[in-house]
Amino acid sequence: MEIYRNGSLINSQPVQPGLQALDTRVLPGGIYQVEVRLLEDGQETSRSEEFVYKPNSWRNPDSRWRYNLYLGQQTSLLSNWDAPHDDSLSAGVLTNYLLHPRAVLGLSLQQVDEAMQYGTSLDWDLLDRLKLYGNVYRTQNQGNGYDIQAIHSHDLGSLVLSHSRSWLETVSRPTHSQVVRYAEQSQTSLLFTRRLDNRSTATVRLSHSTGAADGFGVDLGWSYYGKLMGSDANWRLSLFDRPGTRSSGDERSRGINLALSMSLGGPGERIAASVGSRTSHDGGRDHNASLSYQRDVDLGALQSLGGTATVDRYGAGFGGNAQFQGQALQGDAYAQSSSYNGQVSGGLNLQSIVAVGEGKVAVTGQYLPHDAGLIVDVESDIDGLQLRADDQHGLSATLRPGRNLIPVGVYKSGYVQFDLEHDQHTAAVIQPTSFDYHLNRGAVAYRTLRVMRTVTVLGRLLDSQGQPMQGAQVVNHASRSVSEAGGHFAVEMSESQPTLEVRKGGTALCLLELDFKQLTREGDVLLAGDVACRPEGMAKAQDSVRESNT
Repeated sequence: MEIYRNGSLINSQPVQPGLQALDTRVLPGGIYQVEVRLLEDGQETSRSEEFVYKPNSWRNPDSRWRYNLYLGQQTSLLSNWDAPHDDSLSAGVLTNYLLHPRAVLGLSLQQVDEAMQYGTSLDWDLLDRLKLYGNVYRTQNQGNGYDIQAIHSHDLGSLVLSHSRSWLETVSRPTHSQVVRYAEQSQTSLLFTRRLDNRSTATVRLSHSTGAADGFGVDLGWSYYGKLMGSDANWRLSLFDRPGTRSSGDERSRGINLALSMSLGGPGERIAASVGSRTSHDGGRDHNASLSYQRDVDLGALQSLGGTATVDRYGAGFGGNAQFQGQALQGDAYAQSSSYNGQVSGGLNLQSIVAVGEGKVAVTGQYLPHDAGLIVDVESDIDGLQLRADDQHGLSATLRPGRNLIPVGVYKSGYVQFDLEHDQHTAAVIQPTSFDYHLNRGAVAYRTLRVMRTVTVLGRLLDSQGQPMQGAQVVNHASRSVSEAGGHFAVEMSESQPTLEVRKGGTALCLLELDFKQLTREGDVLLAGDVACRPEGMAKAQDSVRESNT
């Protein structure tokens, strides 16, 4: 499955037979039109205009306008296709206006492929459980259309009613495609989802379409979550009866599919299997089965590996996939061979974000919203350090030593808190533990963060006469403390900088240098014993105090 926006491929992903949801987490936020192309055995068998609904949670009446402006030159990279619109101007303005705390109006004006595009959208929360999304659009010399969707949420599921219609001014076979574009296309669908109990859910989708696929369609689904051989397992049964297309020999596409996915003994290991029957390329029956294995790995930037084997009436096919994330780039890749004609197809999705602000530049491979950001330089003496940054508005990111980029909210004051990731038990101090910010959309600020491995030092502070020092400040890069009546103190100290400064009355009295090799250590606690503070310079936690008293 390939997803295009304004004629550019923005994502591709493998899909299975039956009713299923595409993974839109990697797609940009907002409400916009995309073209979905289905490729089977290396050949495009259908394409449809769809809308992505990922509206932003924006209900601030004090800031009613939000907008994006862009200007650039269109070009094609790594392509051997003839691109008649290369080096053409691309520009646009996209605005949102808060009509009401429950209603957002969107307007757009863009020039893409030397043609003007106009659009308007509405995001309206009619009731707490009823939402309405609508779009009207037109492309110069191409056509126009509209799309409307109503979503009702109830305690046990949801009900979604959708209708879309488009009119094309020219009827042609698109470049690089064997699919004919029709002058008028429409689709109406009703999707009902209901949770039957705590472990099972049923879905029913009724649809009627005109154009490339003409007629009524029915999709039924049932999923069950439970245990199998002591492991979490998910069963899914799908039945479908849809209008015929080129991939089914223009016969009605009917089929049934039973799938099982479950976790294995080790963490991050999953296996899936399916068996079913569907309409084949020539209109006959095609019985098929598949087996997949997926495993999370920790091999540098590589995070996950998987493989799939399928068998049907034409033979066997194989596929593989991988997910990766580096410091500057993240993405996924997949490849699969067709049992029908042996062709190999694949896809590669890459994403990288570059941020510039306050004279600093940062590049990250993490998936981040594109609202505003903080460039954070992390200094640390801890190998393999991972920090978690949490914004008060729900955004989060993982930080490592070096330069990082984290997302933050916009238009209002906020703060980001930092903590060790994955419940690390390393004794450490984070300085500072949080950052305040107040940024506009698209703004980038710069901050520095220091993380030090620490030990807790326990000891007794004595003056040059061997008498306990009371009320003296014991200061280190990591923290500070005050000695008690008997001179006893406890302070957290940087392990890489084992020095303590003693102050009293605002005056620095001495600098203590601790030698770890000559002190008793119990885990993250260092027993310094009696430590003498001598004004002439350094003092070490040894037996010097005892020697001076003898």
